[in-house]
Amino acid sequence: MVADAFVQYVSDLYDGKFWTDSPIAIVPGTMIKSNINASSLQGQIMAEDLSNAVDDISQLITFEIQGSDLLKYVIERSDLLK
Repeated sequence: MVADAFVQYVSDLYDGKFWTDSPIAIVPGTMIKSNINASSLQGQIMAEDLSNAVDDISQLITFEIQGSDLLKYVIERSDLLK
């Protein structure tokens, strides 16, 4: 959900030919400090709820990367293959 919110934020700012220039977001687990209980909120999650669940964000960084390079990076750092 946090990554989706970041993608939405960047796509709202984007003024190009397509819907966005940043269709994915990578969020380090250390950035998330608490859960959001969507059940208790009856599915109505607000920006404040999201803001309370993550550490303070001073900037979002966008960059270009090839899918093959991203996959290689993820696999090299994945515990799933060990």
